[in-house]
Amino acid sequence: FEYQPLETSRTIRLLKLIPRGPAEFRLVMSHHSLDNCPPFEAMSYTWSDPTYRSMSLDSPSVSEIDCNGGRCEIPANLMQALPAIARVQKAEYLWADAVCIHQKDEDEKSVQVLLMGDIYSQASRVIIWLG
Repeated sequence: FEYQPLETSRTIRLLKLIPRGPAEFRLVMSHHSLDNCPPFEAMSYTWSDPTYRSMSLDSPSVSEIDCNGGRCEIPANLMQALPAIARVQKAEYLWADAVCIHQKDEDEKSVQVLLMGDIYSQASRVIIWLG
């Protein structure tokens, strides 16, 4: 999976969860202006293990999921949350920081982290996953 650069400093990525089975999904990621984006829900959750930030599949805290036709690494805790999210999700789009922010791009992360207050306040609902 390859992240595409964000067009502006107010652009965010949103996800659509596409079911593949009872507990299996693929993601479709798209870019949207935060100033004019469709309704979305934001997810708040624990990353569980700081080793996720190393993005190593050798870590039990990392899983892979199909995203835009490629394999994307996400925290295992987020992967476990997806079936529950799919059951309660009301908006078509979802924002989850570990996937919607390119974690290996420090410049992007610094800009996106500054937007998180706006992202959460603009979400139609915030879903909290504690595991």
